[in-house]
Amino acid sequence: MAWRLSGMGLEFVSAVAGMAVVGWLIDRWAATTPRWTIVGVVLGLVGGGYNFMAQAVRAGRAADRAYRQAHPGSGAAPTGRRSAGADSPRERDDE
Repeated sequence: MAWRLSGMGLEFVSAVAGMAVVGWLIDRWAATTPRWTIVGVVLGLVGGGYNFMAQAVRAGRAADRAYRQAHPGSGAAPTGRRSAGADSPRERDDE
């Protein structure tokens, strides 16, 4: 899972850098200074960001599925919030 997440960042950076290089090459060929480089960077950001978010959603769903399989009958995956139950400090003060 960690390699998958680090690969997502590398793909994002590669998309931006790759599109910037393509824009720079078009600028050199057409003799238009930074116009296509900027367009390439923006397209790389949009495309790489979309791909990053799509993979992040897929990874989150896979992690949720794995949690549910490992903990059957527990309901939804934990959200990081603690509910006020027997483990809360308010309950322990009564003992």
